Amino acid sequence: MSADKHQEMRVGRERFLTTREAAAFLKVSEASIRRWTDSGLLAAHRVGRRRARRLREEDLRRFMEAGPGQGSAAADSSSPSTIIIQDVVVSMGSHLAAFYTSDAGRLRGLASL
Repeated sequence: MSADKHQEMRVGRERFLTTREAAAFLKVSEASIRRWTDSGLLAAHRVGRRRARRLREEDLRRFMEAGPGQGSAAADSSSPSTIIIQDVVVSMGSHLAAFYTSDAGRLRGLASL
């Protein structure tokens, strides 16, 4: 086998893909695959000395059907999907930045949490 070609990793009947192959399969960037596996939204196995990610094709199919926000971490129904901060509903997983004109305003915001 030449250096250009790599051997497809199979365990039993399961097919495992590299990060690059998984990104092409889902039509997203490799950074998205890494981010989703790091956060637990997408299952990945670590192999070899370098602990390279390998993703099961079946896991990718399920993830694609459910959508990026519906992975295994989002399936935990015990955690709330939204929180309320000073009468503003904020979705969990979204980014929130607050600006205050004084330290007292900042402390009022923290006290309401």
